[in-house]
Amino acid sequence: MLKPFSDDGAKIAPGTHTGVDILETLRFKGTTLQRYLASVADREATLIFTGHSLGGALAPTLALDLTVNLGFDLTKWPAVRVYPTAGPTPGDKKFVDLFQKTFPATGPWNQNVINSIDVVPRAWNRLTTIRQTYSPDLKGSECIRALVAALQANRGFINKYNNLPQAPFTGHYNSTVKGVTYSEDPSVKFAVQAFYQHIAAYTAALIPEFETVFDGGLLPKESTDAIHEKCKG
Repeated sequence: MLKPFSDDGAKIAPGTHTGVDILETLRFKGTTLQRYLASVADREATLIFTGHSLGGALAPTLALDLTVNLGFDLTKWPAVRVYPTAGPTPGDKKFVDLFQKTFPATGPWNQNVINSIDVVPRAWNRLTTIRQTYSPDLKGSECIRALVAALQANRGFINKYNNLPQAPFTGHYNSTVKGVTYSEDPSVKFAVQAFYQHIAAYTAALIPEFETVFDGGLLPKESTDAIHEKCKG
């Protein structure tokens, strides 16, 4: 069940609610994140909330919660931006409307930057498209179909979610990535491709300078072994 977010009736995912609550209650030397940000406000600096994957849902939600619910003063900074990447949907339409009103899209800022063939941003309101993500290069196996069906069953309210504004880039199927083990297992092939598209593809597209020092495209042997064992049963 979605959790209340603001007085205007906006709601967010339970997991997002828990994550933001943890971030806002963390303390470093007795200081909360909100107090720290207020103490370092600089009229010559830009404040950016950013995160990838789970962080891509938490960053915009945290920025919005601090601003509309906790009195965070945006005017202390010349600009406050949100730059989420690969994030799943944090909340419902009212949440999205409130976010857009508070943080209007400006170029790539204040939008969810996504790889067009990354499965993660398809959660939670586009789960039905996951199995066909890499078609015709790769079809989702029966195990992948069952996994998506289970996610849909557990998220019976998926139609209540809405996407944040998105800034997509075109992803490209990578035929060179292979599983460490069981590389021809269709479920392993799907998982390996999904992992590459969710991690390394962003590096290649957004910060190619990091490609030589960051290899985010290979699932470890333990993972491919586990996927094969789970899906053959």
